[in-house]
Amino acid sequence: CCKRWVIDRHGLRDSEVCVAYAEDRAGAETPAHLELVWHVWDSRARAHVRDVEVAAVDAPAALTLVGRAADRENSDVLGEYALVGLHHSLPLYRHRAGGAVIRYHAPEARWLIAAAGTSGKACCAFAEAAGAATPDAPGLAWQFWESRARTFAPDAAVRAFACPGSLTVLGRAAGAENARICGTYRLAGAHEGRPMYWLPGTQSLIRYSAKSDRWLVDCDGGGPAAPGILSRVYQWILTGDGSAAGG
Repeated sequence: CCKRWVIDRHGLRDSEVCVAYAEDRAGAETPAHLELVWHVWDSRARAHVRDVEVAAVDAPAALTLVGRAADRENSDVLGEYALVGLHHSLPLYRHRAGGAVIRYHAPEARWLIAAAGTSGKACCAFAEAAGAATPDAPGLAWQFWESRARTFAPDAAVRAFACPGSLTVLGRAAGAENARICGTYRLAGAHEGRPMYWLPGTQSLIRYSAKSDRWLVDCDGGGPAAPGILSRVYQWILTGDGSAAGG
């Protein structure tokens, strides 16, 4: 008989009884295969009924979009997005506040940031997908609509991350040197392609260093390996001036 992927409410058992199934004609290694067509039990029909809206996806349940300076156009799209479905066979994310979505547009092979409810290629920002199956893929270069220039302009600071919105550093004894590293840091942007966290009310940052392949905690907004970089980033966090973090 044909191989199937099944969804069974009663756990792992040797039985064909299930709440949903998909015929595995492609030899999929996981159920997160978008060509699988799921059939879900319908008690009224007393049968499993095909539902093309159902899919299993290998995608983060939530994403956070960071990096757009607060004083720039369309900065309101920053924040956390939840996975809510599929669009053009790839994950669809909706902003927690409900006003924006991140969706795939197959005709142009682009990831779009757009107002919820819009269709087609209408958007306020886009990134060429280049085969990326989710909008948090490394290397996506986002471009935002600039009304004054009447065109889209790159914003290299913008990234989507599937990462915690905050981190807590603890365990350093209160009387020990550099105990000030302890506290709850908030996701504040991207640095060298990785998430960057800031301890509110301080100049302390947790950031990645590609040069040393290390995660660093810097309490002074600067460091001997890259003098001035962290202080400029800190200025950007406080003022929303993306140019302050350049260089």
